[in-house]
Amino acid sequence: MAISVIEKIEIDATPAEVAKIMFDPNNDIRWMGGIHEVREINGLPLKQGSTVHRISGFAGKKVDYILKVIKIIPDQFVEFETTKSPFPMNIIYEISGYEENKSMAQITLKGSSKGFLMFLDRLSTIMVSQNLKGDLRHLKDMVEGRTWQDNPPSNNDAE
Repeated sequence: MAISVIEKIEIDATPAEVAKIMFDPNNDIRWMGGIHEVREINGLPLKQGSTVHRISGFAGKKVDYILKVIKIIPDQFVEFETTKSPFPMNIIYEISGYEENKSMAQITLKGSSKGFLMFLDRLSTIMVSQNLKGDLRHLKDMVEGRTWQDNPPSNNDAE
């Protein structure tokens, strides 16, 4: 069974302001919970073919994976697929403006679980949904200039 999760949030900023943070892998550790390390393998700005190495945690397990950009539209859309991962994933970041200085940021994650998640697809989907919702709240706070001192991204899933 496959996992497919879509989460979105309204952000009081232009798509370009959201993309400046969301589409820069150097910011991943600042707004994504569970991310422990990020390395761009072939530099910035992201472009088709760019790769990003992330080390994170999910469901108490260390997840070491490499993402490759397969499609990008500046300030609007980035699609990644895993080239190295314990399970195949496709991740899409989308940003659309719909009012002056308002954007909708969306993350779509699709994948097939195997190994330790193979029999837990329903639970995995719920966990991924909750993680993405939290990540988007942190992204919103970061873009809108607020901090999350009282509710920092959780990095306690790994190890």
